[in-house]
Amino acid sequence: MAKLYAHRIHYLDPSGKFKEIDSRVVADRAGLKNAAGPAEVRFAPRADAAELVKLSSGKHRISFSLPDAAASAPVVDGSTVTYPEVFPGVDLKYLVHPEGVKEVLVLKRPTETSAPFRFRMSPGALNPKTTSSGWIELADASGEVAFRIPPAQAWDSSALTPQSSPLRPATAKLVKSSEQWFVDLAVDPGWLASAQYPVFVDPALLLAEGRGTIGTDGYISDAAPSYSYCDDQCVPTTALI
Repeated sequence: MAKLYAHRIHYLDPSGKFKEIDSRVVADRAGLKNAAGPAEVRFAPRADAAELVKLSSGKHRISFSLPDAAASAPVVDGSTVTYPEVFPGVDLKYLVHPEGVKEVLVLKRPTETSAPFRFRMSPGALNPKTTSSGWIELADASGEVAFRIPPAQAWDSSALTPQSSPLRPATAKLVKSSEQWFVDLAVDPGWLASAQYPVFVDPALLLAEGRGTIGTDGYISDAAPSYSYCDDQCVPTTALI
């Protein structure tokens, strides 16, 4: 009997052997990291670190920091790392998965400012750009894409009602300022004014694996079973697993 998985379960290690992916976050001498996978994901001991989260895949490295964040310590639960109260009323969560790392900002109450959340991005030798479909791609000098950031999405707690549509427009804008790269994450303030808190804002950082295309999550939630969490790169199927 063949088994069909919703995501990849093995990866090739540097020696060319297939190993099982283990997305749990564990501690080693250098700090917190994913246990095993096609990329190494590392997390800082404080949310105000210069490299809050770092993703390494082969020869490529990319890291992000959150300027002006509080010095909160991470809380680990399986494959999830939470930095509580990085700003007043805002938690920052990271979920490690086989294709990269998903980031969720949890707005527990209305914030005092409508300004976007700015993440500093250190792409190393990679060149960031925004595609016509709204993805942020990071490619090397030859043009090979190493990482991708899909368009941001946001939803509020009214998603607990099945009839509601949880996804709302959010933006992840690539900005270059003073020779530094940033990603500005924002949600429409008009929608936030009437949103039911907590509000969740969800970008992700994905591996491209040199294939030129990448599949992303396509799923349903029991919180909103009539809504499809799928973008235009999902592969349609008539089978329910």
